[in-house]
Amino acid sequence: MGLTVLGVSVDEKKAAYEGFIRKYSPPFATVRDAEHRLVKRVQAPKMPTTYVVDRRGVVRYVHEGYHGETSDKLLREQVQGLLAEKAD
Repeated sequence: MGLTVLGVSVDEKKAAYEGFIRKYSPPFATVRDAEHRLVKRVQAPKMPTTYVVDRRGVVRYVHEGYHGETSDKLLREQVQGLLAEKAD
């Protein structure tokens, strides 16, 4: 199995969510959680928060907020490391 990316929007207004999708055209699946059900369940500390989950469904890394290229580099390294792990 490879990599799956899912973006979860917490925009309460559908128009705001749709505007973001039109403007940025993310190359991954997105869903809208207007009632913040997921955010409450996982207790997301900030927006955005990135969860890196391994093949077994275990959260291996959590990135709070966005910190530019430093975040991008670290996230890339973590994902590459997980993809290199042998599947069970």
